[in-house]
Amino acid sequence: MASSLTINTVVKRYGSQTTLKGVSLDVKPGEFMTLVGPSGCGKSTLLRIIAGLLAQDEGQVSVDGQPIDALSPAARDMAMVFQSYALYPHMSVGENIALPLQTRDLPLPARLLGRAWPFHGAEKRAIREEVARVADQVELGHLLNRRPAALSGGQRQRVALARAIIRKPRIFLMDEPLSNLDARLRVQMRAEITALQQRLGATFIYVTHDQTEAMTMSSRVALMMEGEIVQCDSPAKLYADPQDLRVAQFIGSPGMNVIGADDLALWGEAGALLAADHRNPVQFALRPEHIHAGTPKTPDALVTRLRIERLEDLGHSGLVFGADVQSGAKVTLRLAPGAAQRMDLSSGLLPVHADPADALVFDAMGKRLTGRGASPKARSGALLHV
Repeated sequence: MASSLTINTVVKRYGSQTTLKGVSLDVKPGEFMTLVGPSGCGKSTLLRIIAGLLAQDEGQVSVDGQPIDALSPAARDMAMVFQSYALYPHMSVGENIALPLQTRDLPLPARLLGRAWPFHGAEKRAIREEVARVADQVELGHLLNRRPAALSGGQRQRVALARAIIRKPRIFLMDEPLSNLDARLRVQMRAEITALQQRLGATFIYVTHDQTEAMTMSSRVALMMEGEIVQCDSPAKLYADPQDLRVAQFIGSPGMNVIGADDLALWGEAGALLAADHRNPVQFALRPEHIHAGTPKTPDALVTRLRIERLEDLGHSGLVFGADVQSGAKVTLRLAPGAAQRMDLSSGLLPVHADPADALVFDAMGKRLTGRGASPKARSGALLHV
């Protein structure tokens, strides 16, 4: 049965530096929770505290409602998969996978002598059968006699996953497990890990700096910045309804355009009205895919012109990087497939427009505000453009 995890106001300090600043998080049984954020935000530190590899200075970690802070890593019944795979090079694939069960179920002489030890035959047979079953789950059944050096990066990662699965832990912990793989293998392993979690029905806590992994694999995503969880929501809600400007800029590739109220006031009559709706200093944010090239079909659109600085043709779409001709504000927009080839960009200028309803409003501290232009329209389709 999958377990729940509760993190209550956890603090971790290194000298005068506070790495985790009162982090709290509830993970439901069977949930795929991803901790995502830039390097140094504290996500791996938090994972190691959950595993028992680090001790927090304040706060509590509980599994199924029971505190586990006093338990050793082994007693917490969690399995951790590392970026470096951590396989034993002198052991075969089968021996690497079997190691957790051998350590748990066999006495030391049986582990050291192997087949020369005449006892515990039933336990050894049970371990071999379980290794074969788990290896088939991750498509390694035909590689059990190979050494790690003879495997590809994706196959080594599957061995590490199988070694975690065979323990049947309460919670799986994964610390950037795909970082060492090339782009093609990362796509493949994302799908395999997601399918594995759904098949097992297990609780997964996954750490990554890659927002694509976070958005495509997770039930919920906890975005961390500077030792705090800034927002924890479903991938769709993080994208469409960010509550902090840092979330808006981190989620999405490229991130949202941030435009000051004085600059947006120059985007036609609609821009002036939208900026005038807010008396206190505010910032507006528009996603690149919500800014469109050309003239609008409706009179109430935000309109301006960009001086083109760079054009990137990605095949499946294009990106225009430019500056507002009136304010100089940097603006990025996404073009539809083939649009760059059809456009006349010889003048170096590009008229653009946006729907005011797509503009999110944040205060001077980066906190989300409500009001006109603050709520995005409901949309279907892709959550993340890469």
